[in-house]
Amino acid sequence: MIINLSIPIGSNLMPKNLRFLERLYIFLFIADSVLVTLNHYLVNGELGRAGQIELVLTIGFFAIAYVMYTLYKRVVNENLHEYERLKKDKRSLEDNITEAFQYIGKLNIQLEEIRSVFSGENKYPESRSQFKVILKFLSDKVLALTDIDWVCLKIIDISECKILAEQIRYRGSNTVAPFPNADIGCHNIINGKLPIGVTAIYSSKSNGVFKIVCLVPGLEISKEQRVLVKAIVNQLEMFYLIYVRSGNTDRREIK
Repeated sequence: MIINLSIPIGSNLMPKNLRFLERLYIFLFIADSVLVTLNHYLVNGELGRAGQIELVLTIGFFAIAYVMYTLYKRVVNENLHEYERLKKDKRSLEDNITEAFQYIGKLNIQLEEIRSVFSGENKYPESRSQFKVILKFLSDKVLALTDIDWVCLKIIDISECKILAEQIRYRGSNTVAPFPNADIGCHNIINGKLPIGVTAIYSSKSNGVFKIVCLVPGLEISKEQRVLVKAIVNQLEMFYLIYVRSGNTDRREIK
């Protein structure tokens, strides 16, 4: 018979067979102690000196046995508690390992997405249609690297305070995601005055002519994801500079 010892002795949830055996042992121990102690009196009807000595020794032996039983029970309980602690630690380690593998898998996916960002478009844009394809491509990569419901990439003319290019993308078929476009003007974006629930990630370089900005739902991306999104924004800035300097200075606005 296999007995489950994962529950400490003395617990209300102790298996019935263990409780029964423990109570039976204590009962037999007490009964045996009484019978052995009174053996001389029951046999001879009186206790002589030898009987008294035997009685004292017997009581001492049974007292030692009881102390040993108590110490043994204490050690067993300590071992069972330690077993429970180790089992919890094992479960916690397994959960941590699972989370670590999930995180590693997520990082691998992100690395693949980053690689596709910098190698997915081998041809520099030479026309508005080609630049629109790149704009859509980079917007989708922002969604792929984060868990946000929508993203908006904008290229803003700083001097004239107008939008030169814009791309809004939603996750999957979620086209009803709240994007407060009407509340975000170019002047507010340039000065960083955004409505609650919207975060702006700007390109690193400031050329004083135009600004690249990525608008995402506020507080929904981590610091690591923000770094990746900023890299995409900088990539878009590079593509736009190439587009403008390749003979398209008279049609900087991409509609």
